[in-house]
Amino acid sequence: MRFQNALTGFGVLTLAAAIAGPAAAERLTPGPVVDADWLAEHHEEVRILDVRRDTATFEDGRIPGAALLAWDEVRADRDIEGVEFQMILPEPEIFESLMRDAGIGNDDTIVIISPGEGAPDLTIAARVYWQLMYFGHEDMAILDGGTLGWEEAGHELDTGAVSPESGDFSVTAQNDEILADEELLHAAIDDPDIQHIDNRPQHFYLGLAQEDYVYALGHIPEAINIPFTLNVPMQGAAHLYDRDQLMAAYETLGMNPESETLIAYCNSGHVSALTWFVMSEVMGLKQARLYDGSMHAWTLDEDRPVTNPLTH
Repeated sequence: MRFQNALTGFGVLTLAAAIAGPAAAERLTPGPVVDADWLAEHHEEVRILDVRRDTATFEDGRIPGAALLAWDEVRADRDIEGVEFQMILPEPEIFESLMRDAGIGNDDTIVIISPGEGAPDLTIAARVYWQLMYFGHEDMAILDGGTLGWEEAGHELDTGAVSPESGDFSVTAQNDEILADEELLHAAIDDPDIQHIDNRPQHFYLGLAQEDYVYALGHIPEAINIPFTLNVPMQGAAHLYDRDQLMAAYETLGMNPESETLIAYCNSGHVSALTWFVMSEVMGLKQARLYDGSMHAWTLDEDRPVTNPLTH
């Protein structure tokens, strides 16, 4: 099975042709990460997007003003040129509808929050951030520590049902500058200026285990391993380490910040969104890209190379 660039070319506007919007205006947020006290002060000026796996817990306790976004609706299974992909970018109109149902508009400053109970929660906020940026929205931030961090800072939660008014969000871009495709991945294998960074736990990287939607053991050739769990403490709310700590840790594990391109990948393009966020938004390494589909997409073609250290 041979296919190239299957995850690009959705038929929406290119970034260069995107209409002027929030990205051109002065941002309200002080940066890509905000803390609980900043959000408490500004919560009436922003749209709070609460992404969580267990949507039933939303009514039990949420940050005031938050709108619910179900994690299992963020990505989609798609047939692209006869190839069946799982858990990748949805069609633009599907993402538009999802954002509108959450009350999001193109002029909104968005703060994305998760339950905040460890690195896995932070990854879902990072993936929503990446998708919003891919589809043209840039005026946004992630709440450091999520809902748990909000509570730990002494702020109150709301309970009960909420029905946000519909928003007017529209896709204004297809930002391929933050997306890696199979052609770039192939080029990176022989190009020392392009780095693959595998963000999975070591047992996946080393070929000891695989997810049922990944069809080979091991990793993409020449990839280094920086597990996504490295970005936050092992206990407590999911507060990112500071930039200097993260940069030092990433460089210790082999990341070269001078690389022409840095490609984050995992099993599906989910947890690697956090590594992309850290590199691109926290460290300011704008050459970072996310490989949507990741090892799932890569191993759909059995002819693509995979390195399994345990078979050498």
